[in-house]
Amino acid sequence: MGTVAEGSATAAAGALTEPSSEGADTARCQPFTVAFYVGWMLLFVAWVLLGIPIGPGETLSL
Repeated sequence: MGTVAEGSATAAAGALTEPSSEGADTARCQPFTVAFYVGWMLLFVAWVLLGIPIGPGETLSL
């Protein structure tokens, strides 16, 4: 028979490993994806508007 401490550890480990649906995980990550995309697009537009070269002897034009 296990001790109380062993039972508590098993219960705590089970609570941390409960499966969650993939849809919920995707929905939770979507705002970060949108923010990352918008941030990089703003950085790209600023880069072009400021005329910063993309490398030695290279310019960026649209």
